[in-house]
Amino acid sequence: MSLLRATLDITGSIFRLDYSGTVDALDQLLSALGPEVHPAAEKLGEALTEIDKMLSALDAELVRFLVLDFRPPEIPRDDLKTLIELSAGQAMVNIEEARGHCSRIEVIYDVHLKRWLPNMISSQDSAALEDMFKSMHDADMSVIHSADQVNEFLTQNAEAVLQLLAADQFADANALVVEARDNTLASRRALFQGMAVLRRYESAFIRAAQAI
Repeated sequence: MSLLRATLDITGSIFRLDYSGTVDALDQLLSALGPEVHPAAEKLGEALTEIDKMLSALDAELVRFLVLDFRPPEIPRDDLKTLIELSAGQAMVNIEEARGHCSRIEVIYDVHLKRWLPNMISSQDSAALEDMFKSMHDADMSVIHSADQVNEFLTQNAEAVLQLLAADQFADANALVVEARDNTLASRRALFQGMAVLRRYESAFIRAAQAI
């Protein structure tokens, strides 16, 4: 279970922003948007949406495993299908389909925002935004790394559960799932906290672009 705990710590930290600085800076940027940065607002909203989809897909694959609950004598067909899919590595396929591209955010900053920021917001807020954009440039690889780890965990543990069920060890199979559920709770809460901030700003930038 330690592998999964470490995995979600990585995932949850991707958007664990410095709320005292970055969020205030984003608010200042939203209030200062004008026609000259319209493309940045639109593209930034779209990029944040892509990242949100990727993280949502990653958590959804985890939940497919975490909700399993087996009661003898029969295994529900849908649960067996889920285990077979996860043991074969299908989680990575589903996550990759929703993959965002965090590197686009740094391009948006360099091309559309950097030259305008000094005239739009304070130097302190400008510096906070620059730090955020730079850190998110590396987030794409972090998300991919987390997805690889989650997929590895799901593959190994789905196979382990299948073997336990084949031996009619229902209690042990359920215990494995329950332990994973408990060990991931705190990290998944952190992940959703970050996603809540992400969604707030993705919708705000899209609305701002439409209003300009």
